[in-house]
Amino acid sequence: MGKSIQLLLVGLVFAICLMVSGCASTPKIDPERMVGEHPPEMIGGMQALYNVLRYPDSARRNNIQGTVVLEYVVNEDGRAEDIRVVQGINNELDTEAINALRRVRHKPGMKDGVPVPVKITLPVVFRLQ
Repeated sequence: MGKSIQLLLVGLVFAICLMVSGCASTPKIDPERMVGEHPPEMIGGMQALYNVLRYPDSARRNNIQGTVVLEYVVNEDGRAEDIRVVQGINNELDTEAINALRRVRHKPGMKDGVPVPVKITLPVVFRLQ
């Protein structure tokens, strides 16, 4: 099966999972760090993240799957910074979740028309078909 089809399947499983059970929610904004009137948004939504996410070959071969939970700050430029793994699976999948997050951009959180940093918690689901 081609890489693009596999990634499409991962995205479809994620979408179905969201609709059916809510097993992987959208990013959660930390209310203590949400100083903006408008929270940040991932440009292209979660699909943008899953479009750049790469499932490591060794994780696929070893049937490793699950959810990596990341915590990060969306800075004033819309980039993810101070990324840390809150709940990991293994080093390869944790690293790929971080790398994928670095490849996407956000519309920054806004307060009084000015971009502000906002802390977010994000689940990233890795599922094999």
